[in-house]
Amino acid sequence: MQITLDRGDAGTFASFEADISEVPQVRQTERLFGDPDYLLRVVVRDLDSFTALRDQQLATRPGVQRLTSTIAMNASSRTVPCRSQLRINGTLADLKVSGRARGVRWR
Repeated sequence: MQITLDRGDAGTFASFEADISEVPQVRQTERLFGDPDYLLRVVVRDLDSFTALRDQQLATRPGVQRLTSTIAMNASSRTVPCRSQLRINGTLADLKVSGRARGVRWR
């Protein structure tokens, strides 16, 4: 699910993150640059549970302006590694990300 909040200040983000952490079906929350503000990965039993989660628990949260949903049809088993570089505080760091990685490894 992608969520856009109605305001972009630090307090709104902090309140949303604290609030959404109380929803057990939300397994991962990522704050994004640009629009939308958040990408949520949720796990539910079936489509009726998904609809209830979306309509009754997430769309009604304070600060939620827009909520869009995408449901995966299947999971690809292909892993495509990606290497990139990122400058952090003036230091160039290699960033290696794998399609199945749960974290990011810095070198």
